Amino acid sequence: MDKRRGSYIERLEDLEPDKRKFEEDIEAQNKANEGRKVMLETQKRVSSEKLEAQKVAYLTAKENKEAGMLEAYRELLKQDTAGMAEDVRSEHVLALKCLRETIFSNSPRFCPTVPNHNKSLIFLLLYLIFSLNLPTMSDSSYHSDDSDELAPSNIIEEYAAEQSILDSFARRLSMKIKASFSARMSKRYSGPRKSIRRDHAGAHQRLVEDYFAEQPFYPKSQIVLVE
Repeated sequence: MDKRRGSYIERLEDLEPDKRKFEEDIEAQNKANEGRKVMLETQKRVSSEKLEAQKVAYLTAKENKEAGMLEAYRELLKQDTAGMAEDVRSEHVLALKCLRETIFSNSPRFCPTVPNHNKSLIFLLLYLIFSLNLPTMSDSSYHSDDSDELAPSNIIEEYAAEQSILDSFARRLSMKIKASFSARMSKRYSGPRKSIRRDHAGAHQRLVEDYFAEQPFYPKSQIVLVE
């Protein structure tokens, strides 16, 4: 009996290193599971922050786009149409109507076309750009992980492209208005310039004599002396 017991104890002692190794493996596995859990929580937090940043970039780009449209509308309103040619004035009115309907209307309609399709092409293109529906927060594609439509770089590139077209349009319209106005002004004031000969020396002498007179025409309180 004692012999069997001693043999059993020896076998247990032989298994002790395996037992310690097994416990170490279990502990390492538990630590790995905890590290994996922390990593998943970190990835979830980073994804949430990235989505929030994309939403902020989306709203910022949308606000910048609306601000650009309002600025273009304000600049067009400041233009003086009195000296414009008829075709330039019609394009000016069409641009104002397109921008006004796009900015202030919840359901924008297409702008009416003018007979000259070449001149209305820029306005139609501008209107189509501003009439594109941006994705809403409730769209399923907005929440998809594999969609890059809301990436900040794509939003900035899209806004820069639209802003470039808007700036090009504004420069063209401004140059056209200035050219038309300059042409009308040159026709109005064409011819030799009229000049009136004035006796500046005599006027200065009379002013000095009047200043030192007993009853000057200009009181001393109204004359500013320059030292």
